[in-house]
Amino acid sequence: PCWRLLRTVFQNENYSPFINKNFISLKITPENKNYKAIKKQYNVMGLPTVIFFNSDGDEIDRICGYEGKDERYFQSIKDFVNNKNTLNSLIIQYQGDSLNVENNYKLAMKYINRWEIEESGRYFQNILKLDAEDQKGYHERCHLNLAIIEIRKNNNIHPIQSFIDTYSNKEFLGIAYGYLLSY
Repeated sequence: PCWRLLRTVFQNENYSPFINKNFISLKITPENKNYKAIKKQYNVMGLPTVIFFNSDGDEIDRICGYEGKDERYFQSIKDFVNNKNTLNSLIIQYQGDSLNVENNYKLAMKYINRWEIEESGRYFQNILKLDAEDQKGYHERCHLNLAIIEIRKNNNIHPIQSFIDTYSNKEFLGIAYGYLLSY
């Protein structure tokens, strides 16, 4: 079903000329005989995952999941062509100023969006230290993701329970309750 939804981007008459000019598209689904090997080789965590490579075969970035927002999805593709908001470009920004809260946040969210939540933990921890007064308003998201990491890595539900008792954002609470119920 996700692949059918993604067709709205890759086969859209407004988007496909740009995509076809800049990329060679290859679709590999679980039915493909090479799927398991490719999934393992590229550390694919779930479907859909669209990986973008440069002409040398190096990964530019990836988009994991699909929210049904075609314009936003296509904007990500355009950004990748211009090396904007890619994992590597965000790492370079972070290395230039690792004490910048926004650099930490962008990198943390990039890892979340790549379904690499454990990689994001370090950056969420940095945000909590660098912005102790929560001037940027990221603390709730940081605490939620750190609690998710703890429940996934150690089956420790206490941080997620504490999050539920402390915060009130309905979207985040829904995610927290979902994790709590699944464990």
